[in-house]
Amino acid sequence: MAATITISPERFAGGMRIKEFVKSMSKNREVFEQNYADFTLREDDADFLRRLDRKLNIVVLTEDWCGDALRYLPVFARMAEAAGRWEVRLFRRDENPDLAGLWLKEGKYRAIPVIAFLGEDMSDIACFIEKPAAVYSEDKYAVQAFIKQHSELPDAELPTSQMSEQTYELYANFIRQFRADNKARWQQWFVDEIREKLERANYVGTDSVQAMSQPGL
Repeated sequence: MAATITISPERFAGGMRIKEFVKSMSKNREVFEQNYADFTLREDDADFLRRLDRKLNIVVLTEDWCGDALRYLPVFARMAEAAGRWEVRLFRRDENPDLAGLWLKEGKYRAIPVIAFLGEDMSDIACFIEKPAAVYSEDKYAVQAFIKQHSELPDAELPTSQMSEQTYELYANFIRQFRADNKARWQQWFVDEIREKLERANYVGTDSVQAMSQPGL
């Protein structure tokens, strides 16, 4: 990724720390806190994060109502604790359009959460947007599974905005359960993808890479 300055240190400092954000949540705070309590990093993931030998500044864009943010940001909080040297600042997307415009999904959409990893000079290192790549395929599978399960409904294949109230209620319950059943697996995929992004950006020091490649580590 090109080392392009995207945000000033002063702008970065104006964001909230994770605990400050959680305290400020006007909705779904209990969901965030429960997901945080429920998640434990695998030891090899925690060890990887502890071995990162450089400081990172990390911008997070989110909103209280976002299901993906509620699913993945508590996991990210666990990762930040393990890493130890991450400076994390959270911003509400809708209150910060200047930042929202810096990291767009497919260069077009203001999807959240955004987790932008920056170097000490505020240069781009890596960026995660919305959800792990593999989850998009599972979302499509869930839609098809709902259609198959409710083939008797003439509007089961329609966009949610065009479903009848009864069909939409069935769909919402189906998707809610599907996501709950897969939450833990998807959260691990999130950890895996963050690790991959940092490794691909060569943001693990040489000593750390050598140490992690030794037998038994």
